[in-house]
Amino acid sequence: MDEPAKEKGSGAFLVIDLGDSDDEDEEEIDKEASITWSQFFSICLRRLATRPCQRFKNFTFRLVKIAILMFLIMISGAAIEKKGFFGLNKNYIDNAASTAWLYESPEVCATNGFGESLITYSTLADAHHNNELVSHCGSCGECSTIVDIDIYEKTRLTLTSTSKTCAMLAFIGKSYVYDCFKKDVGFTNECNNCWTENVMCDLQYCKFTCLLSMMIDQKNNDNESYLSRIFGSYGNTEGLNSCLLCDEKMCGTDFTICAGANRRKSGIASDINRDASNDEQVCSRVDVGWKEKRAG
Repeated sequence: MDEPAKEKGSGAFLVIDLGDSDDEDEEEIDKEASITWSQFFSICLRRLATRPCQRFKNFTFRLVKIAILMFLIMISGAAIEKKGFFGLNKNYIDNAASTAWLYESPEVCATNGFGESLITYSTLADAHHNNELVSHCGSCGECSTIVDIDIYEKTRLTLTSTSKTCAMLAFIGKSYVYDCFKKDVGFTNECNNCWTENVMCDLQYCKFTCLLSMMIDQKNNDNESYLSRIFGSYGNTEGLNSCLLCDEKMCGTDFTICAGANRRKSGIASDINRDASNDEQVCSRVDVGWKEKRAG
């Protein structure tokens, strides 16, 4: 058969050698030097035994098998992360302590009156007694800065999504995660370290759970759907999907102690829905004007 020339027109085309195909199919290919995908599929439906169709079928079946195998691996991995592995590991989601105490604490982080520093006070009353303004609930940390809390406010509806993107780079290396947060979010160096370490913690304890959650496109607050029943986040009191719940229980304590400020502790409503009327869900003790006093 003469060497085919490219098909005229704007449609996508495919050049194939039908080998032992029927004469009818060969004649159809001869009419046009190259064929579109729709024509290729049409020929394959009539003549599946042709070599190109068999190769395409085998390739497709291999892809499907690989996808099913990966899905089963993720389900098994997520189940082990949630329930443990026959008692051999103690660090699993269902065995992890609640992080509620971090948000029930009466401590607050407030300006110390000298502009730059923040001080942790045991109660809101103690901070106000010293004429200080509260910047966030809980103790101060590496993210308790004007820059970082401003970033929380500006990215309140996008930070979770950006974090997922940066977290995928953990499979390549920790430095890639750090650079991703630095470039796409802009945290201060110390705060950036806290977020990077949190992702590396998730890689250790939540990787299968989070990959599965992303694969099924689980919403941030999915704890009531049929999917949440299957993948282990149904009815959790935190109101989170399986990935965020794993992150909260397995890595939330170390992150919160490191960062100090996060969105909910800074009184910022975010893309993770929480009860704004509940001080333990979204801090209500932040004082208006604290930034101006600290910058003054």
